[in-house]
Amino acid sequence: MQTVAYYRNSISKEKQKLSIIMQRDHVHQLAQNKRLLIDEEYSDDETSARKTETNERKQMTKLLREIEKKNVKTLLVYSRCRIARNVQQYMEIYRTFKKYEIEVIFAAEYEFPMIYTSEGEFIERIMAAFNQHEAENLVKKLRDAKLTIARKGYMRFHPLISGMRQI
Repeated sequence: MQTVAYYRNSISKEKQKLSIIMQRDHVHQLAQNKRLLIDEEYSDDETSARKTETNERKQMTKLLREIEKKNVKTLLVYSRCRIARNVQQYMEIYRTFKKYEIEVIFAAEYEFPMIYTSEGEFIERIMAAFNQHEAENLVKKLRDAKLTIARKGYMRFHPLISGMRQI
């Protein structure tokens, strides 16, 4: 039985430079504090959990297969939203974790433990709904920012030039 870690970021490294680095740092600190050795790491880079089906996420699929083979005991992950941003997908993954009694430990201080009771499943469904809602709102905020840039006549700035320039 192994202790494994899972990471995921949604967009390109240029736009989200530190996401995987931050997740890995927090997970490694958690492992050190809990005196756990991470046997394997799975990372779905540049993979939207909102737009992508679970079976299209190569590393998550590989992780789930290893769980089904009973090769995983403990999963370290930064937060619930790294697992999935869709309620249905999250609950399918949660049920796999529950079936194989995977100890899921979150590195983010604001996350509370995952429990496998009927009440726990209800709470996980609520949290999954919050994560899906948060992802949908993020898309709306990004769209609104682009609209503002267009309305104000701003163009995106060149990386070597600081600030935005009006056209």
